[in-house]
Amino acid sequence: MRVKSLCVGLLLFSALAIGGCDRTESDWKQAKDSNTIPAYTEFISEHPQSAHVDEAKTAIENLDWASAGALNTIASYSGFTKKYSQSARGSEALKRMEELDWTVADRQSTPEAYFAFHKKYPQTEHLKFSSGNVTAGIIFLVEGNNAGLGCQVSVNEKEVGIVGGEDAKRWGIAEGEGTGSLRVKTLPKADVITKKIGENWCVVGIQSQ
Repeated sequence: MRVKSLCVGLLLFSALAIGGCDRTESDWKQAKDSNTIPAYTEFISEHPQSAHVDEAKTAIENLDWASAGALNTIASYSGFTKKYSQSARGSEALKRMEELDWTVADRQSTPEAYFAFHKKYPQTEHLKFSSGNVTAGIIFLVEGNNAGLGCQVSVNEKEVGIVGGEDAKRWGIAEGEGTGSLRVKTLPKADVITKKIGENWCVVGIQSQ
C-alpha cells in the first residue's frame, strides 16, 4: 500500500509539473503574440522563475526604445536613459538628444546658444572651444558677391578660425570705420567658440572672461 501511495503521489506531482510548464509556455506565447509592455510585465509577475523572464525584459526595453524613437524628443530619450541606465542603447540615446539640442542651438545661431550648447555637450563635434589670449590678423574674405576684410583669430598663438569684420568689431577683436579699414586688437582673456562652415572653422562667438 505504501508503495502504491508513493507511486500515485509521484504521478500527481508529475502531472502538476507538466501542467504548470504547459501554462507557462501558453502564457509566454500569449505575451509574445500581444507584444505589449503590460503583457510582458504580467508574465514576469506570474512566472518570475521562468527561463523567459530575461527575454521578456529585453522585449520591454525594445518597446520602450521604439516608443522613445517615435516621440523623438529630449524628454523621451532622457526618460529611457533613466529607466535603463545600464542599457547598451544609452550612448545612442545621448547622441540623439545632442542632435536635437544642436538643431535648436544652430537655428538660433547666437553666441549665447552656441556657448550654452557646448557647456552641455563639451565633447561635441559640432563646435570647438578655445580659451586664453585672443589675437587676430587682418585677412580678405569673399562670400558670394560680398567681399571685405575679416580676421584670422588665434588663441594662445594657435589659429582657431576666421570671422567677418562686423563680428570682429562686435566681439572686440577689431575696430575701425566699416570692414574696409579694420585695426585688430587683443583680448588677454576670452573664450572663443567656432563652428565648421564649408571647409573653414568660423568663429561664432567670443566672450571676454
